[in-house]
Amino acid sequence: MGHNSWSSYKFPHLYRKRGGDRDVSARATHLKAATGIVPVTTIERKQMSNKTNFKRIALVVVAAVGLGVVATGPSNATVQAGSTLAIASGTATLVAGSGETATATLTGTFTSVTGPDSMIVTAVQTSGASSGFGTAEWRLLTQGAPASDSSNALNFTRVSASTMNFDARPDRAVSATWRFDVKSPTVAGTYVWTFYPSFNAALAAGATAPAPVTYTLTVTAANTKPAAAQSSAYITDANYPVRANQGDSTLVVSAGSTGSYAAVADIKWIQRNSDSSTSTSILVTESVTAVLTGVGLLSVVGSSTRAGAVIAGAHETITVWSDGRGGTASIVLTTTNMTTWATKTLTFYGTAASASLSAIAGKVSKTGIDSATALRVVVRDANKALYSTAIPMYVHSSDTKVVLNGTCNGSGGTVTVGAVTAFGACSLTGLVADSGTTKIKVANFAFESTTAQKAAGFVSEEVDIRVVGAPKTVKATFDKASYTPGSEATVTLTWTDGLGQTVDSHTTLAGALAAGGLDYNVGTDVTDTIITFGAGVKTYTYVMPSTGQKVTLSYNGGAGLAGTQTADSVSVTVIDPAEEAANSALDAAQEATDAAIAATDAAVLAQESADAAAVAAEAAAETAAEAAEAAKAAVDAVTKLSAEVAKLLTQLATLQKLMNRIAKKVGVKV
Repeated sequence: MGHNSWSSYKFPHLYRKRGGDRDVSARATHLKAATGIVPVTTIERKQMSNKTNFKRIALVVVAAVGLGVVATGPSNATVQAGSTLAIASGTATLVAGSGETATATLTGTFTSVTGPDSMIVTAVQTSGASSGFGTAEWRLLTQGAPASDSSNALNFTRVSASTMNFDARPDRAVSATWRFDVKSPTVAGTYVWTFYPSFNAALAAGATAPAPVTYTLTVTAANTKPAAAQSSAYITDANYPVRANQGDSTLVVSAGSTGSYAAVADIKWIQRNSDSSTSTSILVTESVTAVLTGVGLLSVVGSSTRAGAVIAGAHETITVWSDGRGGTASIVLTTTNMTTWATKTLTFYGTAASASLSAIAGKVSKTGIDSATALRVVVRDANKALYSTAIPMYVHSSDTKVVLNGTCNGSGGTVTVGAVTAFGACSLTGLVADSGTTKIKVANFAFESTTAQKAAGFVSEEVDIRVVGAPKTVKATFDKASYTPGSEATVTLTWTDGLGQTVDSHTTLAGALAAGGLDYNVGTDVTDTIITFGAGVKTYTYVMPSTGQKVTLSYNGGAGLAGTQTADSVSVTVIDPAEEAANSALDAAQEATDAAIAATDAAVLAQESADAAAVAAEAAAETAAEAAEAAKAAVDAVTKLSAEVAKLLTQLATLQKLMNRIAKKVGVKV
């Protein structure tokens, strides 16, 4: 590549220059000889003979090379100095048996001169065992081609698992990046690869390749010890396949009968070491020991050899069996390195012994579907374990006019308690009779059973159930009593049963309205007679007329309602704002007139009250004068009386002195 034609060939400059020097030197020597300086000429020729031997030999070599070039045609391309081979990271570490891959990323660069050239990189294992490292090979960096300057690169070739090369376009600097993968080593040790770069000898003769680079992979021994935090175990129903990473099932299973055995559960596991997580699995294997406490038995992979404790291989399954005993089984799982790992439990139930009852809602509809899920039943054995086998259960009603006696769930008559939901449904479908309230309980015997049957059975507590009967009447209402012109109104239709209870749980009712539907005296009627509604109501929108007037909605219940229907209507008023304002002004004027009249009447009454007050004042003045005179007379009388009393007291004192004298004279002590 990069060849030149013969016609364009030129001898090297060195050859022509040195040839010219020789000619000049020779001519000078002969000129000096002609002048008769023979000794000098002789000495110079001897010196020239000794000094020019190498030059003559070189001239012959150069000429030969030149002729050789002429004979062979074009020259070789060359590679400039500065080519490189680099590795992103020269070391890596993997774990034996992990299935992981170590990758060395290498980048080569060089510049092609005159013609296209190639760099070849060969991977040679230079240290470590010749096997045990897995697979080592060159790979393209991406799914397409190596990362490179694609405009300068001519070609990329994976020659073999150990050899990769790339070509450069003429007179271009090019680079390329590859990856060397070592995948899935199995033996611990240190492995070294040396990557030797070279150039195509035919295209880049004499070019100096860059220095080789090395890659060291250290493979550590696998950690074969399982760790409880990274490992997991699962228990599931024996009737379903065990899947990896499946969560535990909540199992409540039949204890069966004494002397018989049934496989009821399977336990499986995934063991990982402490270097892994649940998303990056480094699987390890150890045998598993299972010890059961409580009721039931264990075996390995469904074997008929059953015991309370078993040892299973790393990839086997442990089966749990019923043995006729009711109660709880606790299964502890351990391995050599996981002395505390996992505990799995399940419950075995025996003969049904009791039932409890609850109502999802205290109200059901005769014509709705809610009666199918109205009641929830929980059946337990003597140990209070859930009884999850289908069992006949019967409804006992205190008022058979509302709910009839019969079996749960119609003709099937059985209830199955779910192990996960922990209850079973008791449907009242076919038993709801009419509107009203009744008390319901369930039992494992019929209402009409004998005394002995009742004594041998069990019955639940009571719950109250209110039954909403079939729709009997419909009532329409507007959301307001009055509206402005053009405003929007909401009309609500409500269906009720014979006790006035709002009907619910309906989806569609044919004959909910009589023919004609909703008849407005103004505007567009609603002709629906088959109504879809929920919770007993249906709403419509009605736009009021643009002028003030009375709007009346007339309607009647249809054949879908129980009993005879009577036409009904409801009215609202559309109030014109201008008329309302005029009426308000008139009312205000009338109220003002009434207020003026009332004020006049009040003024007259006030004058009359003033006159009466003056007369009363005058009479009061006269009365006051008379009272003053009477008071003066009274004071005078009191004063006179006081004088008389004083006089009398004086006389009494004189009399007392006289009596004292008389007593003294007669000898009487006083």
